[in-house]
Amino acid sequence: MASGLSFSAAASALGYLYQVRYGLVLLLEAKNPASALSLEKIDDVAFEESGDPTQVLQFKHRLARTATLTDSSVDLWKTLRVWATKIAGGDLDPTSTILSFVTTAIAPENSAAALLRRDSNRNETAALIKLREAGSRSENKTVVTAFEAFDALSPEAQERLVSSIVVLDSAADIERARQLLEKALFYSTRPEFLVPLCDRLEGWWFRWAIAHLRDPQAIPSISLAEVRYRLADLQEQFRLDNLPVDFPIEQDLDESDLQPDERMFVEQLRLVLVGHQRIKRAISDYWRAFEQRSKWVREELIVDVDLEQYEDRLIREWQELFLIMKEKLTEASDHAVEGRELYNRVVIEGNHIPIRPAFPNPYVMRGGFHILANALKVGWHPLFKKRLSKTLEIAATAAK
Repeated sequence: MASGLSFSAAASALGYLYQVRYGLVLLLEAKNPASALSLEKIDDVAFEESGDPTQVLQFKHRLARTATLTDSSVDLWKTLRVWATKIAGGDLDPTSTILSFVTTAIAPENSAAALLRRDSNRNETAALIKLREAGSRSENKTVVTAFEAFDALSPEAQERLVSSIVVLDSAADIERARQLLEKALFYSTRPEFLVPLCDRLEGWWFRWAIAHLRDPQAIPSISLAEVRYRLADLQEQFRLDNLPVDFPIEQDLDESDLQPDERMFVEQLRLVLVGHQRIKRAISDYWRAFEQRSKWVREELIVDVDLEQYEDRLIREWQELFLIMKEKLTEASDHAVEGRELYNRVVIEGNHIPIRPAFPNPYVMRGGFHILANALKVGWHPLFKKRLSKTLEIAATAAK
């Protein structure tokens, strides 16, 4: 039976991811602050000014590091066919647009591709002669079709096409492109924050790329200024007095999404008669805070002692208000109502207690209180430990 690997789309998928990742690197390296970039609109990647292309780029990513870019290379001729067709249709002007061919393959010395590098050995005339010879004698169907599109251009148009081509062979592959991204951002943050900052910028970039590819009319391109603005926002989050916000959006979760040992804080809320919709929001805050804290620890942005100290602060804040509530209780007091007011005061109405001085989002504090409530380190009902002891006994019995 034939191996499934024969039908694998991995190479093509890597190629698309490669051009998206490399596009970010190139945009960050752009010297013109007004630079804007598009994907799969004019070409694989295109730099634009006022909607007109100034540079288009074709990308070819090969898994084999020994791939060569000969004069009869299918990759080379596929690219020439794309550009020749666009020129013939009036969609591309080689006199005002740089045509860049970015490939991980290696161009042999004295090949047409090698002669079109931007270096002292560049020879456009010799490269054109080699391309005409290789295309006319090739028997490869793909090359034959591509040469027909190329040969349909006038000699002058062929010269303009070739003179606009810049070959960037031996380019970084998809993994090394990530290294180039980290290099481009090296001075954007402290060394220990470089990888998580790159992760977040690249994650945001890929989300933009998806939105752009889905609706290029609504999102025609992205400017270097927009990327720099996002980078500046991330730099603020990676200051020593701040932390990145990775889960800003409320999640649509309910109790069934929690593990059995994560439901005690929900019982705490039910004790004080908190409504269903507010419990759902509490579950969202619990989940976001748990995931956020775990992500920070994995990335070594905080350590366990930071969380312990933060939880101590939350417990002290709760303890003071809990004792005040108990002092006010009378025989006529409704414990559930008093507990709900305490919950409102601590989690909703209270001052934000940030985990770092400049951290802006309260979901980590709110979720932190729910994490503590789940461990019965804090509670809302005046008799929460006594009332929940039976629940704990049942859970312990079920676990045996």
